[in-house]
Amino acid sequence: TNIGYLHIFDHQKSQWQKVIQVSEQHKPKILYQSFASNSEYFATMDDDWCVTLIKIDHLYGDVTRPKEWVFSGKIRSHTLPIRSISFGESLGENGEPYLRLFSVGDDKKVVAVSYTHLTLPTIYSVQISVVAVSFKK
Repeated sequence: TNIGYLHIFDHQKSQWQKVIQVSEQHKPKILYQSFASNSEYFATMDDDWCVTLIKIDHLYGDVTRPKEWVFSGKIRSHTLPIRSISFGESLGENGEPYLRLFSVGDDKKVVAVSYTHLTLPTIYSVQISVVAVSFKK
């Protein structure tokens, strides 16, 4: 495989559909992927502690072109390895649904990235308190 590329397989056509460049320098190992409930977005987390967002859209925003999977953004918001990612859906002030992408890392942070058009713009980070609980038999 090529360094830093994500390959997408179309199972309905039984063929490779798309190759998306996600890194210019090296080949990060993808550890997990998560799909949004609307199936228009998916995200990956890698061993570089980064989250990459891929979405269905017109290439270069050109509406005359068909929709396809396109790279939307990549962010490194943790200082230690990421343990999990997941999408969540909320309602905005005007009642419109919008997506958030959550990540949890070994740095004890939960990072929520909010989207209007899902391009990784707004980041919220919360430090998690560690609580030790012991159970007695």
